[in-house]
Amino acid sequence: LVSAGGPPPPPPAPRLAIVAAPKSFVGAVGEAQRNAIRSWLRLVPRPHVLLASRDPSVLAVAQEYNVDVIPDVETNTQGTPLLNSIFDLAEKRTNAERLAA
Repeated sequence: LVSAGGPPPPPPAPRLAIVAAPKSFVGAVGEAQRNAIRSWLRLVPRPHVLLASRDPSVLAVAQEYNVDVIPDVETNTQGTPLLNSIFDLAEKRTNAERLAA
């Protein structure tokens, strides 16, 4: 539907955002994570998928599946992403009604 005199309205905000902090996309773990992303992207309506990581393999997969990346997540001294940081950043990057992990 196109309104007279202007561009069509923007699409509605997604109802669901799914955020994950995947491991490197290598081997069986990588394939399992790819399967998860593919299943999320088949949901209707399509959710906003966000992957929290700086890992180059995660960045490549995010580009492949056209999902968003949150690279600036705070970590502990061992490099483990902090869950509160993941959720804080995800909430700032989506306008979805619900956030799931």
